[in-house]
Amino acid sequence: MRIAAQKSQIGIFLALLGLLGGAGFYILQQNGAPTPNGSTQGNSPTSQVAPQDHKVSIYWIEASEKKFKAVPVVVKGIDGEQALEASLKKLLDNPPDGFFSGIPTGTKLLNFTANDRDIFVNVSAEFRNGGGSSSMIGRVTQLVYTATSLNPDANVFLLIEGEPIGALGGEGLEIKQPMTRKDLPLEF
Repeated sequence: MRIAAQKSQIGIFLALLGLLGGAGFYILQQNGAPTPNGSTQGNSPTSQVAPQDHKVSIYWIEASEKKFKAVPVVVKGIDGEQALEASLKKLLDNPPDGFFSGIPTGTKLLNFTANDRDIFVNVSAEFRNGGGSSSMIGRVTQLVYTATSLNPDANVFLLIEGEPIGALGGEGLEIKQPMTRKDLPLEF
């Protein structure tokens, strides 16, 4: 009878040990502690309170002696799509000191939509105004690279006053729809 009582006590002890171990593992996972495979799980208190910031870049033009280059300037936003829309609006403002923009003054962002693969940017008619081929390449490059800063592989559809365009300017810069970063040079 004494052996049966000892086995019963050992069984209870092992059951409690397993229960405590499982509870401890659960608590560690909830607090972002590493799991046996090295990853972390669970939510930290700060991620439940504030959304994660996404970094987007606005592409401005930098001039050198013989060429132009689109250069990213990182900005922060709160939500991916909102951050991209805010960055596109900022792109249509004056560039910071030391940079230029190929986008004509007065160009406005009429609307912007994005999904996992496609980005649609609708700008005002001023986007067509003025400049030579370098200016036109620059403005399209700035717009496409800024719009795809969170998803560099996304397709960009450029619309002017709601209409897709096939060419830009008097020299007829061909605009392929959709455009990707692979279609446009950073240096021109």
